[in-house]
Amino acid sequence: EHISAMAQALGEMVCCSASDPMNVEYDRRFHHILAEASGNGALVQMMHALWAMRTNPLYLRLQDHFHNEPIWQRAILEHREIFEAVRMGDAKNARAAMQRHLKNMKTRFASGWQEA
Repeated sequence: EHISAMAQALGEMVCCSASDPMNVEYDRRFHHILAEASGNGALVQMMHALWAMRTNPLYLRLQDHFHNEPIWQRAILEHREIFEAVRMGDAKNARAAMQRHLKNMKTRFASGWQEA
């Protein structure tokens, strides 16, 4: 059930551009489904808290500094890597893919600020 829902969320992300306001919702769905699939209630709560910050008005006004089409497309590829590892039941590679995704997102956010 979780694999199917993650696949649907990933498919929605692929069909969405960085400029489409729904991209944040599709990204949220993917991460929330992944957290729920982990069975870790603390992780699910953390995702709720993180997404609340990501959708607050200040973040939304500043997101253009670190969100564009190339960044969105790279994030989709990273999500696909995470999804494939989860789908294959490969916890080690899923963990590594998520760690890369988080590191890459941090780097992309920081570089967006440095360029500005």
